[in-house]
Amino acid sequence: MCARYTIRTPADLLAARFGLDQVPDLRPRYNVAPSQPVPVVGVKAGGQGRGLALFRWGFIPHWAADDSGPKPVNTKVETVVGSSLFGESFRRRRCLVPADGFYEWRTVHKKKVPVRFRLKDDAPFAFAGVWDVWAGPAGKVFTVAILTTTPNDLTRPVHDRMPVILRPEDEAAWLDPAADDPGRLLPLVGPYAADLMAADPVNPALNKASFEGPDCLVAPAPAA
Repeated sequence: MCARYTIRTPADLLAARFGLDQVPDLRPRYNVAPSQPVPVVGVKAGGQGRGLALFRWGFIPHWAADDSGPKPVNTKVETVVGSSLFGESFRRRRCLVPADGFYEWRTVHKKKVPVRFRLKDDAPFAFAGVWDVWAGPAGKVFTVAILTTTPNDLTRPVHDRMPVILRPEDEAAWLDPAADDPGRLLPLVGPYAADLMAADPVNPALNKASFEGPDCLVAPAPAA
């Protein structure tokens, strides 16, 4: 599961990290939530270079009659190939979702306590995403979902799923428009190495999706 994450990396660093010519001026986000616009990196039309655009987080397939149905933010790697909802996008419409951390919740004394997972060096990374475009009554709506996989040793005590973080060396293969063989793609989307990650206690106030800003990352005071 991945339903909240952070992307605070400045635009110039995102451009350098993901090989982009330019990046719009994105404000730092400390509590990205479903249905919100999120930055997505993909191969430009015609296959010439990469670009970044804002997609709605919550998947709507192109064949949907309307947008009243569920809008999943995640899809499991174990079922994505045969999925009637995601299978075509897995083969044809893959993307990178830049982030620098994600949240999961553990239960402590019947309360939900958030934990932020990140890379040890606090560098930005890419979730493996799939996208689609739906022809809505007001125009095209580009949407995205993030793949999830089994947890690594760091995330397992908190949650039984984790988002797929692609290794930097696998990102080009994931984006390759010519790649549609599950046998080539599925090996890219396993659990990320636990020894390269860290976990931090963070502010329970971010349980509310509207809570935003640097205070999200402030650890709660120790119990007396």
